Amino acid sequence: MIKVVSGYSISSQNSASPSAAEGAKRLANMTNPNHTEYCETRGYELLHFDENYNWDIKWECGWQKIFLFDELLNDNKYEDTEWFFWIDTDAIFMNYNTKLESLVDDWSFFSVCRDCNGINVGTFFIKNCDRSREFIRDLIDDGPLPGAIFENQGKGPNGAPHWWNFSEQFSIDRLGLSDKYRSGFSVRPNRAFNSYVHDCIHGILPSHKYQKGDFLIHLPGVPNKEAIIQDLLPRVIKDERLD
Repeated sequence: MIKVVSGYSISSQNSASPSAAEGAKRLANMTNPNHTEYCETRGYELLHFDENYNWDIKWECGWQKIFLFDELLNDNKYEDTEWFFWIDTDAIFMNYNTKLESLVDDWSFFSVCRDCNGINVGTFFIKNCDRSREFIRDLIDDGPLPGAIFENQGKGPNGAPHWWNFSEQFSIDRLGLSDKYRSGFSVRPNRAFNSYVHDCIHGILPSHKYQKGDFLIHLPGVPNKEAIIQDLLPRVIKDERLD
């Protein structure tokens, strides 16, 4: 059994900006019906966490999903769940004919896609097993690691370098590829379940760019997300024969 998990918080990264908070909520309201419809079509339960959930805001926003999975993986009511699939609220399912079961690697406990900047945890699979529980606990015990900030080639509004903090991704990548976890840490091509329609910092690559029939589209670091999603929703494939 696989459960799909998504959610957003307006209590940390957006707390100082009411407009950003409202934007996060609007985006989730746009994509949640897509997530719900895909799950209903394929028979998956969707676990959606919004601003009413008691998000752990100990560190920057990317870590909140780590604390969430520390809870889910230790909750007895999910003991019959074999896998969880996380999808960010700035991602939508584009092909309802794709089954999650066809995307998991049986040998792994964690599966994630890699783009030109490294792994991207806007979407990932995590197995409900002791190894995953230990992995998440090790991530939390280690905490954010130094060196997890990358300089974008662009400039901020004042001409200063624009910095992105991907600390949870940096930590997951480093720990996942360590000797302790490498044998169960699966890194997939980006189009496996994280296709883009935009350029990465170093330009879009064929292995990243959405092609018709791909499972989903994710929009990390993209402006005008609501307009893009509005344009993409009518292109979702959902009327072909389901096998």
